[in-house]
Amino acid sequence: VALEQIFLNLIGNSIKYNDKVETVIDFELDKTPRSYQFSIKDNGRGIPADKIDHIFDLFHTVGEHDRDGKRGHGIGLSTVKQLVENMGGTIQVNSILGKETTFSFSIAR
Repeated sequence: VALEQIFLNLIGNSIKYNDKVETVIDFELDKTPRSYQFSIKDNGRGIPADKIDHIFDLFHTVGEHDRDGKRGHGIGLSTVKQLVENMGGTIQVNSILGKETTFSFSIAR
């Protein structure tokens, strides 16, 4: 159930905050003896470099509006991080403004 919530949030954000005509989401899974490694990459608007360090903070938002003009609450990514850590993993984000964002996370096997 926790893994489903993580995917729902990350994929949902990829769709909601995408500014391209066509949304593209790439998903990867690798297994190691100790963990599962996941990667979710989208072709969206990206996250500004000065916001990256705080996106997992509770109630912190990038300040962007989604496709419907709504602003986030800053709960989703904080919850994702907590769920990942509760499953013995870690999460990172890499982003190129205007081009793509990749969330990579692991969970213990």
